Amino acid sequence: MMAEGMQPYALAAPLMIAILCELIGWVVDVQVLVRKAPKWFAYINLIKSGVQSVCLVCAVMFLPLSNDAIIPMMATAAANVYVVVSTRPP
Repeated sequence: MMAEGMQPYALAAPLMIAILCELIGWVVDVQVLVRKAPKWFAYINLIKSGVQSVCLVCAVMFLPLSNDAIIPMMATAAANVYVVVSTRPP
Protein backbone atom coordinates (compact mmCIF):
# COMPACT_ATOMS: atom_id res chain seq x y z
CA MET A 1 0.00 0.00 0.00
CA MET A 2 2.73 2.49 0.91
CA ALA A 3 5.22 3.63 -1.68
CA GLU A 4 8.75 2.37 -1.47
CA GLY A 5 10.82 4.34 1.01
CA MET A 6 7.88 5.54 3.13
CA GLN A 7 7.52 4.21 6.63
CA PRO A 8 4.01 3.14 7.64
CA TYR A 9 3.92 5.40 10.69
CA ALA A 10 5.10 8.54 8.92
CA LEU A 11 2.41 10.58 7.18
CA ALA A 12 3.05 13.75 5.26
CA ALA A 13 1.54 17.08 6.27
CA PRO A 14 -1.21 17.17 3.58
CA LEU A 15 -2.47 13.76 4.69
CA MET A 16 -2.41 14.75 8.36
CA ILE A 17 -4.38 17.93 7.59
CA ALA A 18 -6.90 15.92 5.54
CA ILE A 19 -7.35 13.49 8.44
CA LEU A 20 -7.81 16.38 10.87
CA CYS A 21 -10.44 17.88 8.55
CA GLU A 22 -12.28 14.56 8.49
CA LEU A 23 -12.31 14.45 12.29
CA ILE A 24 -13.70 18.00 12.38
CA GLY A 25 -16.38 16.88 9.94
CA TRP A 26 -17.34 14.01 12.23
CA VAL A 27 -17.69 16.38 15.18
CA VAL A 28 -19.90 18.69 13.12
CA ASP A 29 -22.04 15.75 11.96
CA VAL A 30 -22.52 14.53 15.53
CA GLN A 31 -23.50 18.01 16.69
CA VAL A 32 -26.04 18.24 13.88
CA LEU A 33 -27.47 14.80 14.67
CA VAL A 34 -28.00 15.63 18.34
CA ARG A 35 -29.42 19.03 17.31
CA LYS A 36 -26.86 21.07 19.25
CA ALA A 37 -25.10 22.65 16.26
CA PRO A 38 -25.20 26.42 15.84
CA LYS A 39 -25.95 27.83 12.39
CA TRP A 40 -22.32 28.82 11.77
CA PHE A 41 -21.37 25.12 11.65
CA ALA A 42 -22.51 25.17 8.01
CA TYR A 43 -19.52 27.41 7.25
CA ILE A 44 -17.16 25.06 9.09
CA ASN A 45 -18.32 22.18 6.91
CA LEU A 46 -17.70 24.18 3.72
CA ILE A 47 -14.25 25.30 4.86
CA LYS A 48 -13.38 21.77 5.98
CA SER A 49 -14.38 20.32 2.62
CA GLY A 50 -12.39 22.89 0.68
CA VAL A 51 -9.23 22.48 2.76
CA GLN A 52 -9.48 18.70 2.64
CA SER A 53 -9.85 18.74 -1.15
CA VAL A 54 -6.78 20.94 -1.57
CA CYS A 55 -4.75 18.71 0.76
CA LEU A 56 -5.76 15.52 -1.05
CA VAL A 57 -4.96 16.97 -4.48
CA CYS A 58 -1.56 18.15 -3.17
CA ALA A 59 -0.91 14.70 -1.73
CA VAL A 60 -1.69 13.03 -5.06
CA MET A 61 0.47 15.51 -6.98
CA PHE A 62 3.51 15.71 -4.73
CA LEU A 63 3.74 12.54 -2.61
CA PRO A 64 4.99 9.14 -3.80
CA LEU A 65 1.76 7.15 -3.42
CA SER A 66 0.78 3.75 -4.70
CA ASN A 67 -1.94 3.42 -7.32
CA ASP A 68 -4.25 1.89 -4.72
CA ALA A 69 -4.24 5.12 -2.71
CA ILE A 70 -4.79 7.60 -5.53
CA ILE A 71 -8.34 6.60 -6.56
CA PRO A 72 -9.94 6.91 -3.08
CA MET A 73 -8.19 10.23 -2.49
CA MET A 74 -9.38 11.70 -5.76
CA ALA A 75 -12.91 10.38 -5.18
CA THR A 76 -12.99 12.05 -1.76
CA ALA A 77 -11.60 15.28 -3.20
CA ALA A 78 -14.20 15.27 -5.99
CA ALA A 79 -17.03 14.66 -3.51
CA ASN A 80 -15.78 17.52 -1.32
CA VAL A 81 -15.63 19.87 -4.30
CA TYR A 82 -19.22 18.91 -5.12
CA VAL A 83 -20.25 19.67 -1.52
CA VAL A 84 -18.57 23.08 -1.59
CA VAL A 85 -20.05 24.04 -4.96
CA SER A 86 -23.58 22.75 -4.36
CA THR A 87 -24.14 23.86 -0.75
CA ARG A 88 -25.57 27.23 0.11
CA PRO A 89 -24.84 28.31 3.66
CA PRO A 90 -27.76 29.64 5.68
